[in-house]
Order: sequence, then structure tokens, then C-alpha cells
Amino acid sequence: MMNLYDHRFATYEGATGMSLPAVTDAQHDDPRFEPLPRYWVAEDEVTKALGDTWTSSYLFGWRKITASTNERSFIAGMIPLAAAGDSYMISLPATFRSVRNLQPVWSSLAMDFVLRNKLSGSNFQFFVIKQLVCPTPVAFADTYPWLGVTLDSWLTPRVLELSYTSTALDSFARDAGDDGAPFRWEPDRRTALRAEIDAAMFHLYDLTRDEVEHVLDSFTVMKKYDLAAHGELRTRALVLGYYDAMSAAAATGIPYATTITPAPGLGRRHQIGAE
Repeated sequence: MMNLYDHRFATYEGATGMSLPAVTDAQHDDPRFEPLPRYWVAEDEVTKALGDTWTSSYLFGWRKITASTNERSFIAGMIPLAAAGDSYMISLPATFRSVRNLQPVWSSLAMDFVLRNKLSGSNFQFFVIKQLVCPTPVAFADTYPWLGVTLDSWLTPRVLELSYTSTALDSFARDAGDDGAPFRWEPDRRTALRAEIDAAMFHLYDLTRDEVEHVLDSFTVMKKYDLAAHGELRTRALVLGYYDAMSAAAATGIPYATTITPAPGLGRRHQIGAE
């Protein structure tokens, strides 16, 4: 039911078999729409299980089950506070800021490539995730010449716009310092935002352009879906374009300027009171 930057990927409403109905773009663009669960657990049981370890009304974790036929292997993301079974592994970072920073790293193609080379079965257990080659919190507080700002401040508006499309994640937005309404669901814009983040992650991991191309070409299912939907390798082209622009910024000393309009974090929002 959860996917990258999307806790409303599928629903049990109308389910007739093993495959869950996908949530449509129109449903995604309804900030009050939430998927229908199959099982329910009393709220006080969830509160009791968490204890004092987590006080916000959302959780962060990843899908345990994966397969070679999936477009992406590692699926990490937030969900509104709820009971989670063994198929959704929960991470409880020390700070809420860490969720904002882990989300883009764990959702990146660079991280997915690392994990694909560590996985020997179909389960992303905790001991696998503990081996992640993940930047430390200090890395997000650093200012990088090709960005001109701290990585945390550059990522936050992008992660916020991608994740905050539902009123169920109001508390995440407030933790990020945002008091506005949820963002509209705009697929093309979301694709661009994710590609820009992926390009930045490749630079953070210090991959050369040849290495980036190698990683991108290893996602054969993603390429198949792109060709079927767009007639071209859209994700590859977008990521390389942003990567090249950031490389040029590093070479010239002029910080990277996004070409996404309006700028990340300034996308259209719902008018909750008028809807």
C-alpha cells in the first residue's frame, strides 16, 4: 500500500485477488483520500507499543518484501501513524529531521543500487539495512559548492512537496516547519523532483558520469516501464541532465539553480477551506 514518497499507492477497496487496486491520480489529488486497510488494530495498542520512543503521528520505514521483477528494489517511505505488520519494517530515527534526510537517500537510485548488490533473497531484514552505505547526519549539515546551501535545506522543500499530498501527514509538514495545505498531485512535476534528488544523491556519493550511467542502465524494469509509457528512457535522461547541470555548477563555482518551475517547495497546494 506504500511506495516511494507515497503512502497511498494502493487500497483494499475493491480488491478481489492478490493484487491491490492502484490509487488513481485523481484519488491522489484528493488531500482527504486515504486507502482502505484490510486489518484494524486498536489505537491504544499502537500507542502502547511505541511507548515514549516516538511522539509524532507518522512512521518511517520500508517494505520488507522485494523481487527482481520490481521497478525498484528498496521501497522506503512514511505512513500516517498506524499498526504495521512484519511486511513494513519500522525505523525510529533519533530526530524528526533525520526522517526528512533519510527519505531522499533511501529512496534514491544510488542507494537502491547498493542494496541490490547486498540482497541475496527477497527480504530486506534489519541486518541488511544496517549495512547501508549511508551519509551521516553531519553530511546533511554541510554546504556543498555545487549546491551553495546545506544539503538539508536543499532537500527539505523537495521531500516536503513529494511527501505532503495528504492531510494525514500534516504533522510531518509541521515538523518540517511548514504550516500550509497539502501539495497537489502532479505526476510530471513529481518525476522531475525525484530525478533532481537522484542526481544530487549521485553527486553526494561521488559517482562519475560513467558510473551514473552504469547504475541507471542496471534498472532494466524501470527502463522497460519508461519506454512503454513515454517511448523514451525519460528517467535516465532527466537524471543525467540534472547531474550534468550540477557537475557544471561544481566546475564553475556557480551553485546549481533548479530549472523546475515553480521552484521545489512552491508547487501548487490545495485550498482546503474552499474544497
